[in-house]
Amino acid sequence: TGSLFTQSDWDLNPLLLSVGLRYDHYRIDDLLNLSDAIPGDVLSPRISLLWQANTNLQFRTAFARGFRAPQIFDEDLHIETSGARQVLHRNDENLKQETSNSLTASISYTIQSLFWQYQFLAEGFITRLKDPFANEYGLPDENGVVIYTRMNASEGAEVKGINLEFNASPNRRLQFQTGLTLQQSKYEEPQQFDEKRFFRSPGQYGYATFSWNPIPVFSISSTGNYTGKM
Repeated sequence: TGSLFTQSDWDLNPLLLSVGLRYDHYRIDDLLNLSDAIPGDVLSPRISLLWQANTNLQFRTAFARGFRAPQIFDEDLHIETSGARQVLHRNDENLKQETSNSLTASISYTIQSLFWQYQFLAEGFITRLKDPFANEYGLPDENGVVIYTRMNASEGAEVKGINLEFNASPNRRLQFQTGLTLQQSKYEEPQQFDEKRFFRSPGQYGYATFSWNPIPVFSISSTGNYTGKM
């Protein structure tokens, strides 16, 4: 993959506008089957607008486009292997890149008291996927080998939800950070096992982190991660 990126920022006090454009050229070689290479050229724009309403309140909205090239990923080699069954992943010969268009909007509020500093962030997001990747599951052959074929879903897909974050710090030595995301990930048409939902994609997940720096050369931290049902 070779890429170029350009970005321009405008300070329109109290607004900050940022516009960017990225160009990617990728080439995928099938070294196992020595088949024809798969090249691609992608333009991905992005734009964001930040409004600093006052010293405590901030609004941001952004649009961005992204893509995934039609390749086999490392995690495909082991994540679905079960027992003695051998699972092989292949790309459909007509597999196209997956394209995403994402829109986000957020509000951030910061409170500075005599000793404590608090920050609260609420963000909504929605991502539309064009030609999303989906798996077609084959039947085991006489040797127990199963072929999973990655192909483009006939219709698109959508990921949407909200993200909430709360941070607090009584001083420079202590910091608390928490976050929770609630989301829904669905194809427009049912895929494998007559399901619209994405597999291995939880509807909720979050984290909490505590950090303490009693002296400049020593720190203690503790982190917890929550992953919902999949």
